[in-house]
Amino acid sequence: MENAKEAILREVKKLRRETESDFAGLGLLDPASRRVTWRVVVGSVSSRTPNMTQRPSVGLLGLAIRSGTPVCFDPSRPGSERARIEDPILLAEGLAAAVFLPVRTGCDISGVMLLGRRLTKDYDDAEIGRAVRGIKALGAREEWWRELSLEAVSWPKR
Repeated sequence: MENAKEAILREVKKLRRETESDFAGLGLLDPASRRVTWRVVVGSVSSRTPNMTQRPSVGLLGLAIRSGTPVCFDPSRPGSERARIEDPILLAEGLAAAVFLPVRTGCDISGVMLLGRRLTKDYDDAEIGRAVRGIKALGAREEWWRELSLEAVSWPKR
């Protein structure tokens, strides 16, 4: 039988493929440490990414968590270069276009999915819609999140 991490990895890979993304990462929100830790990454070019943690209150990641809605990194907007430089994942992975999607389990936000491209090709509404539907389906699998939460207790705190 497939465990939660394998099932989530399968879904992350599927979302990456469906949105024609180069990178897909699932950051889990740990309320105890008040950090987001990137536990599931696909298409990573940096060995540092799975070890990174971020505060859930800053940058585009924080905006997605606070607003509960997808947030796009648009390189054509003023201040975008600063936003890219200040986000360790965008910088380490060399992402030129990205979308941060909050993952809801029940009423809570349990994590963030980051989809990114290394070429400057923005995500269109249809791709974001597919990603949102995939994230909703992923968040609805509460048994996976319970299993992952139990496993997360043994993860090293950063």
